Amino acid sequence: MLKKSDYDHYKRSHGLALSAIDYIDTVRNSEPSRMVGIHAKNNICSSIFSDKMGHTISLESRTAEKCFFLMSEYDDQVLEIWEQPQPVKIQRTDKNGISRPGSYTADFLLLTTN
Repeated sequence: MLKKSDYDHYKRSHGLALSAIDYIDTVRNSEPSRMVGIHAKNNICSSIFSDKMGHTISLESRTAEKCFFLMSEYDDQVLEIWEQPQPVKIQRTDKNGISRPGSYTADFLLLTTN
């Protein structure tokens, strides 16, 4: 996990919008937005210690989530890995073309060198 001074440099050097900085700050200073396994009864849940983050990361998947985490953990371009970040508001359009507001919770938020 980045030290405060490194994170401050990261924000300046990447030219992030204020809304992006606010979102990342919220994720970095909050617990995961939900516990894994709550909405997916048939998934395999596990916890793996992240040397990069200095704490355990919870995963749920029968597909690629664990592989994605492991690739991110050992990728030098990935600086931080945050699990179950805060949901973002989105517009969903159904098959009939009707648009509805909703939210989406990603499995991870990554801060990378690029």
